[in-house]
Amino acid sequence: MNKFKKRLYEYLSKTDFLGFGYYFFNKLNPRKITKAIIDIGSTCNAKCPYCPRQQEGFTFKDNGLMTEEIFETIYSQLKEMPDLKNISLYAFGEPLLNKNAGEYIKKIAQLNKKTLLSTNTTNMDKFTDELMLIDRLQFSIEGWDKESYERTRKNLKFEETIEKLKNFDEEVKKRRAENLKTPFRTIHCLFTKSTDLHKFIETWSPYVDEIRFTTMGPYISWSDDKKSTKLYYTKEMEQDCFKFDIPVEVKTCSYVNNTITVNSNGKVVLCCGDFSQHLALGDYRDLNKAFNCKLLKNLVKQIYFGEKNICNGCRNYFACDKDKVYKYFPELNNLESLSTDKCKIIVTL
Repeated sequence: MNKFKKRLYEYLSKTDFLGFGYYFFNKLNPRKITKAIIDIGSTCNAKCPYCPRQQEGFTFKDNGLMTEEIFETIYSQLKEMPDLKNISLYAFGEPLLNKNAGEYIKKIAQLNKKTLLSTNTTNMDKFTDELMLIDRLQFSIEGWDKESYERTRKNLKFEETIEKLKNFDEEVKKRRAENLKTPFRTIHCLFTKSTDLHKFIETWSPYVDEIRFTTMGPYISWSDDKKSTKLYYTKEMEQDCFKFDIPVEVKTCSYVNNTITVNSNGKVVLCCGDFSQHLALGDYRDLNKAFNCKLLKNLVKQIYFGEKNICNGCRNYFACDKDKVYKYFPELNNLESLSTDKCKIIVTL
């Protein structure tokens, strides 16, 4: 689209020229489902102090595991989405707690889309063959030794996690030697002021292809009237996290523009940031209808033109002070130089 037409559509859509504002805006910003987030397991066996589900007064509705009936109904629709490129089998919980996780992974792999799954390593030894079909496999880990790991991943055991990753790594090596498919393994470390970055790399880099460091930020919660979002810091976050208090201009959001997020109970929700699933847009029986609901269409336009909207309290609208982070962790400047042929180190603030 040339610059003149883009500016014309922007003007006509914002002024709602002759009542055709949405027509012009949709021409400017066509919405297609390119990513599906299918939460096959909203429940979790860990009790992490940074997680919203552990906070006083927080209730996680419909906590559970996706049934075969819901999955099959979703799967049949995914097959008919021509623009779909990515499928994530996680959102709010631990997907490998679902006994059907292996079958779900195998079916999704048949669609030949880029697949993603994040796990705290629970039950991964039960699904070794199926996990080899995943394109990007993320391990949820914050600690770097027994004390720090079991403090941040309560109910999980450091030695067991090390053993599972070690065994999985051995299997990956064997399959790669035979040119068989294996996942790209990554750890997305959400670091805080107490994280020992070097020890983290030393502990986990032997078992993964990449470690990506990002500052841990607040969760997204709803205001008391349930009409807007706000940033939510747990007690641990207040003490240990860098503040996200610098306003950021937001023009678009991939979750609103091209992503469909389905909870384990079949509810279509705004995004994986809506941890309480307050805002249901529809259900699994008609994903396209939910994606094209009036609320989402309005939201896309409101975000683009900087209008007040329910997402103004989202973390995407705020950033932490990078200078403060680098001052606190001067080693971040050289952390990527610790990359090896086996494991790449990436810092994204």
